[in-house]
Amino acid sequence: MDIPRAENPLLIGIFGATASGKSDLAESLATRLNACIVNADAFQVYKGLDIGTNKPVDRANYRLLDLVEPTLLFGVGEWIRHALSILETEFESHRHVIVCGGTGFYLRALFEEYANMHAQPNEDLRVRLMEEERSYGLPHLVSLLRNLAPETAMTVDLANPVRVRRALEKALDPQTQITVKLPPFRQLKIGVEIQREELWSRIARR
Repeated sequence: MDIPRAENPLLIGIFGATASGKSDLAESLATRLNACIVNADAFQVYKGLDIGTNKPVDRANYRLLDLVEPTLLFGVGEWIRHALSILETEFESHRHVIVCGGTGFYLRALFEEYANMHAQPNEDLRVRLMEEERSYGLPHLVSLLRNLAPETAMTVDLANPVRVRRALEKALDPQTQITVKLPPFRQLKIGVEIQREELWSRIARR
């Protein structure tokens, strides 16, 4: 089916609590606008996690569903990277896009164009740093951090090995940094609210 082109495509974000009716609204709007829906739920990106996540029955018009195996790490950085690719393609096609899901942080990071976020670290690098810590101790990693990123070292808890390793991962693998720059969609944010008692009832039924 040919999809009508929108001269000034919309990017619509639908916010709300779990079971508040976001998906129903997104699907209704998508039908009326001939828009695609981008999933913004941190659990629906995983294959097989269907119980309790309310994945749609008809997934033909959805993006970013069932992306990765549950054994893999997938966070906001990876989601943003995938979402931006979709938005750029759809904007070039003059098509409306609806972003909908239960992970508000994903939506905020996208619409507020967060800067300098990080994707999941290079696993080989993480293993190497852990091995160096075991062999030479935390002071060795602290020294590396001070040499590589002295300004960062001043803001990190140098007694916390996890924070020191993570800071080194960012310093040694800077390409994992992601800054959001949205295509020039017209933007609309919709908040969905229902009575608390009804919300609890829906969650219990789900």
